Amino acid sequence: MRPLMLTRTRCAIVAEVLREPTHGLAISHRTGLSVSAVYTALQALEQAGLVAGEWEEPIPVDRPRRRTYQVTREGRCELATWRAAAPPARAAWLTVAPPATGILGPAL
Repeated sequence: MRPLMLTRTRCAIVAEVLREPTHGLAISHRTGLSVSAVYTALQALEQAGLVAGEWEEPIPVDRPRRRTYQVTREGRCELATWRAAAPPARAAWLTVAPPATGILGPAL
């Protein structure tokens, strides 16, 4: 399997999931990324073994079931590799933002 490229979207998602295990819609709201971009990136990250998703139990009766994601041990190692190899501007993408602040800053 080919390693994933370091992209701004993937960095934002990994940083958000590192902050706390969460679901895709919450990631979209917190980062400003589109829902489709979030779920496409989550699927690639999960297939690469960098994040793991788990369906919530029990199944809620008032809304659809959510899949909560967390960063795996392999994902943490890959994140460290990305940080070490990235130019300073890109390494900043991998910084975990405090709660209630956006992760995506101005375009570089």
